[in-house]
Amino acid sequence: MRRSADFQITDRIVTWYAGDERTARVIERHGDYIRQETLSTELREGEPDAGAYTEEAKLDGVVVKLGVKRA
Repeated sequence: MRRSADFQITDRIVTWYAGDERTARVIERHGDYIRQETLSTELREGEPDAGAYTEEAKLDGVVVKLGVKRA
């Protein structure tokens, strides 16, 4: 997503996610790792802000909406 959003490799970002309860639990449980690997300053549950780059992915049968924006 970072490449598709035309971010630089060093850009800090905010990441949004919207899925089911299981998705939220997984992201909460692994949030530190996800933030570190993606250079996310925040992981926010819910719909992305205007101007965020978004994609939908199907993970284990659940549609998850992801959004990223420079911090």
